[in-house]
Amino acid sequence: MRHDTAVQALYTVSMHWIVILMGGLICAGGLVILVSPDTIKRVMRSIMDRPFMVPAAGFRIVFGILFLIAAPETHAPRYVQVLGVLFIIAGLLLLVIGRDRIIRLVELISAWPDPAMRAFSLVAFAFGASIIWAGGM
Repeated sequence: MRHDTAVQALYTVSMHWIVILMGGLICAGGLVILVSPDTIKRVMRSIMDRPFMVPAAGFRIVFGILFLIAAPETHAPRYVQVLGVLFIIAGLLLLVIGRDRIIRLVELISAWPDPAMRAFSLVAFAFGASIIWAGGM
């Protein structure tokens, strides 16, 4: 019985940190864009030269499932559940939309002026911070 409680506690802490980690990654991305908008533009263009659709979709779907599993143990379970569903939908849409449309979208975003990219970075940072908050217990 005691072993089960320890395993459950470890599971809860682990799932809690997955949500916080994802929020931290989004915050970090927002900071990178804020400091150097050209960096993200170069990264986005370089990704287009490689097969990226399946790994990117898989990443979103896996994190969506993890968010759904972790949701009950977080500070804002409904918010984390909604994000989990949205991550899964985003992953599936990547596969449905197709490479050509994604490339056009990336080209459109890469053409944004630096002030627009910096404004977007603040939204990304705030979104990541809200995920970190929601991941709290």
